[in-house]
Amino acid sequence: DIYNSWKNGSGRPCCVELGYDATDTAGNAVEVQNWVQTNEIESFVLVTSRYHMPRAYLEIRRALPNTEIFKHVTDSQDFEPWKGRFYSLTFSEYNKLLIQWLRLSTL
Repeated sequence: DIYNSWKNGSGRPCCVELGYDATDTAGNAVEVQNWVQTNEIESFVLVTSRYHMPRAYLEIRRALPNTEIFKHVTDSQDFEPWKGRFYSLTFSEYNKLLIQWLRLSTL
């Protein structure tokens, strides 16, 4: 698991932080940016679902262009192609990613 796979030189995980203030992906990026700057973080692991990673990474990369970001995707048990949620969620994420890409490309 992610906690055991990322360790500092002492053999213990450096830290795990969870944010609870954001209500959307853009808010997550602001929350991560504030945390990184406040704690003078040079690199971190971004953990999110496989379907959400492209959008989350794009938003956070824009907020922190000089910070090293390692991606760690998680798989939802109910996100399988033969289950109904897969298609609606994939369609929704794809459209959100297109809108985000257009919004960020005009900044």
